[in-house]
Amino acid sequence: FEGAVQSLYTKNVYLMALSIRGLFESTAALGFLFSRIDSFKNNNISSIDLDNALMTLLLGTKDKQLLLQEGSGVYEAKNVMKLLDYADKAFSSKVMDNKLPEKNMLRVSYEWLCEFCHPNFHSGALAFQLDKENGVMKFNHQKSSLIARELVIIEQLFIPTFAFLSMHEKTKHLLSTLEANKA
Repeated sequence: FEGAVQSLYTKNVYLMALSIRGLFESTAALGFLFSRIDSFKNNNISSIDLDNALMTLLLGTKDKQLLLQEGSGVYEAKNVMKLLDYADKAFSSKVMDNKLPEKNMLRVSYEWLCEFCHPNFHSGALAFQLDKENGVMKFNHQKSSLIARELVIIEQLFIPTFAFLSMHEKTKHLLSTLEANKA
């Protein structure tokens, strides 16, 4: 959150998009964790499955050398898109009581932000402007202000912020009910 706001202040649109995208990824991980805890509470998964989900979040990696080491205790990381799917489902049903018109809002917004973080049209449109009349490309490396299409990116910051904070509170509450049932 802070990185996105600082990037807005310094007019670093690429870093702003990456920072917001990172917040979506953290929100996705929290949504996955919340969904696994909820499944455990409802007896849909075992405590071992819950532990494996937590360990996957903490120790997960895509590093093939680590994954091939026998007995390393390393878990294969979940793909962020799968985590976003878990988070979307949990956020839509458990936080927003199925009142969202877009059931996969986190994933759709994340995918849109990715367009600014990879070398393609949207990221190119941030980096340069084509002056077809004069046959030149003007690079946008010294910005005095951001244009409207760049300011739209910062609006995406509110989606994962609200989702993260809401799911964080729901996760704390869910954990407290598990502790109460144990006592």
